[in-house]
Amino acid sequence: VVARAQPAEIAAVLGWLAAFHAQHLYDKAEGLWPSGTYWHLQTRPDELAAIEGTRMHRFASLLDARLRCGAFPTVVHGDAKLANFLFSEDGRGVAAVDFQYVGRGAAMKDVAYFVGSCLNGPDCERQEGALLEAYFAALRAHLPASVDAAALEAEWRSLYPVAWADFERFMMGWSPGHRKRTGYSDATSDRAIDAIGAELLGAARDACRAAGAFIMANRHRPIEVASKGFASRASDVVTEIDIAAQGIIMERLQRTIDRYDLGVLAEEGTHDDSRLRKHAFWAVDPLDGTQCFIEGQSGFATSIALVSQQGDPVLGVVYDPVNDRMYEAVRGAGVTMNGEPLSAIQPQHRAGKTVWFADRSLTAHPNFEDHASNFEIRFVGGAVMNGIHVLTTPNSVYAKPPKAELGGCAIWDLAAVSLMLEEHGGRVQTHEGQRLSMN
Repeated sequence: VVARAQPAEIAAVLGWLAAFHAQHLYDKAEGLWPSGTYWHLQTRPDELAAIEGTRMHRFASLLDARLRCGAFPTVVHGDAKLANFLFSEDGRGVAAVDFQYVGRGAAMKDVAYFVGSCLNGPDCERQEGALLEAYFAALRAHLPASVDAAALEAEWRSLYPVAWADFERFMMGWSPGHRKRTGYSDATSDRAIDAIGAELLGAARDACRAAGAFIMANRHRPIEVASKGFASRASDVVTEIDIAAQGIIMERLQRTIDRYDLGVLAEEGTHDDSRLRKHAFWAVDPLDGTQCFIEGQSGFATSIALVSQQGDPVLGVVYDPVNDRMYEAVRGAGVTMNGEPLSAIQPQHRAGKTVWFADRSLTAHPNFEDHASNFEIRFVGGAVMNGIHVLTTPNSVYAKPPKAELGGCAIWDLAAVSLMLEEHGGRVQTHEGQRLSMN
């Protein structure tokens, strides 16, 4: 056992790990832990709860899922710290001990944890490239010819910062002042979270834009209108355009669904219970404001949000194809419109009545005349675009009175715009003033 590893010993361990991971590539690990490592997310609820409200907490399940859902699973040692390796006198021979956390997992969890156990932050940063090259050089020598070595290496390299972030998540909750938490671990974790956020936001953006382009291309042609069986006309109507647009969106989101083990709640078609089982889900409204679209008016939009199982939107995208405006938000990062930050609204700067952006069904409400005398009521579109108008109009609100019958606003209508409103300093709540859960 050595207390401080020399270059030869570090290279020996990286070689041992490479051989171990190559030997057990695709291994089902029967009889072992379904997920190796002692800091696995599902086994650390207390540590996760301790960091609630942080960016790391919001992305914890996405980091974990990305490591679980790789295309090249293997078996990990699970506690590959320097103290669990024994060396020969010359440091070139090595054996591993303490296999109590061995199980299926991403190889980079072993590599990142080992590197962090024997090097300080500056050395981790300075030597990252060389250490990874040493590991992958050894790995290439052990991989069978049937494996796409280039694809495997590309994926595992991309998972290296994710593995660092996964361990950082545990350390933040378990021992936030621990010496293993360094400037390098913080920066590497940010790099991983930034990449995941950009990938998911980019997928939602591309899906919204593709669906919006399809909708606009079919805006003025005759379309067949069907019924969903709801009493409300706005909730009831569905067209072939809604259904086709949803297909376009789902095709573009599928890769993220597979890579991050996500559920789906989409407006059109049958619904499963994946939003209740998965750690997060896509909430998809392919064409909100269908009635406006049918009538040849503006006020329709495409909306996609990623929502945690707890009902908190993580990111959201809304595309207004009529005006070619893309609204985006990530929790804790504000709102943008066509890539530019949306300036904060100061409600006190607007005099006069509060603007109530409303659905036309409000005209049938028994108290409509009272509402009309107390508010400046505007009918601009469906739920999504009503929310967007609140986002850009001082002293305004979008509200729907509660009703007994099925229909009206759903999760897919509100998930993205609710996040945008909160990020912009607004409030989102139930009619009774309680938290409005998106699950």
